[in-house]
Amino acid sequence: MELSGAGLGVEERAAAVADAVCELVDTVTPRAWSTGAVENAADAIDMLAETLAAIDLKAA
Repeated sequence: MELSGAGLGVEERAAAVADAVCELVDTVTPRAWSTGAVENAADAIDMLAETLAAIDLKAA
C-alpha cells in the first residue's frame, strides 16, 4: 500500500481518535459499559474499517 500525503487535518484527527480510544480503555471497567456505549464503540469501529477499506483493503 502506498499513500500520498494526508489531507488537511487528517493526521491530527486520526491521532485524536487514537487518544480517545486509549482514554476510554484506561477509564472504563468491564462493568462500566452500557448498551449505548457498546453500540457507539461498535459503530465507530465499523466506520473506521469501512473508511480504511475504501482506501485500500490492506489498510482495513
